Amino acid sequence: MLVVFGSAFDDFTVRSGDDFSRETISFTPGVTDTYSLIFQNAGGDDVGAVLDNVSVVAVPEPETYAMLLAGLGLLGFTALRRKTKTQL
Repeated sequence: MLVVFGSAFDDFTVRSGDDFSRETISFTPGVTDTYSLIFQNAGGDDVGAVLDNVSVVAVPEPETYAMLLAGLGLLGFTALRRKTKTQL
């Protein structure tokens, strides 16, 4: 079975009678865009592409975490300034 996701691809061999197994393919996009996830039976057998529980997970980029920390720091600084102003 051929699996293609964006520019990443892998070829997995599935034979009749094989137990289910977990396979992973990783892909890091260069730009924000729409990508296709394609499954293709590459064999000439009668098994076909046997799939179960296919999922796509997006992992945030480090810049996202940096922006979150900067925002929380700004909120903390603002709360501290308000607290010291009210005590004066």
